[in-house]
Amino acid sequence: LDGTQTLFAMDSSTGSPLVSLQLRPLLSGQAGLVFYSCSAATRTATASADPEPMTITLPTDPSQSLAFGVTFSFLRTARGRSVYQIQVVQSAGATCTQETLLVEDSCYTLGTNTEQLHLPVFGARMAAVPDGIGAVEGARASFADIRVWNFARPPEEICAGASIIGSEVGLTTWIPV
Repeated sequence: LDGTQTLFAMDSSTGSPLVSLQLRPLLSGQAGLVFYSCSAATRTATASADPEPMTITLPTDPSQSLAFGVTFSFLRTARGRSVYQIQVVQSAGATCTQETLLVEDSCYTLGTNTEQLHLPVFGARMAAVPDGIGAVEGARASFADIRVWNFARPPEEICAGASIIGSEVGLTTWIPV
């Protein structure tokens, strides 16, 4: 692994990262699946333009075939901002790992019609480039399929990697690649 490879991202219309899942080298020398979520608290707590993100890191072996899932569960609204419980699940062979992150004061609201939030991008992330907004941190990966559900899938179902036919209850988008 020779650099950051973004597998999934949602960015603002100005190219600021809101949510991303990346495969990247870790300080330990291992590779890791790293999930990032911004929050208003982390944006206002630092003076820098690139605040310390809220992250989940799962060490992984990029030479293995990985199945992964990210679930967003809306919990409540606090101080006018959405609170989400986010779970990242990865399956590599017989090993299934998961981590959970509570994001309070999120700097995004999923499910709203807003020009501030770009649609999800798979295999790269959008960012400010000299001539506007463009794809960066492309992934050298192959996707078997992409599934979007309208509810948070249990980790054991994500790890099972079950085959689907496309008409399952709650499946809103299925893109076989």
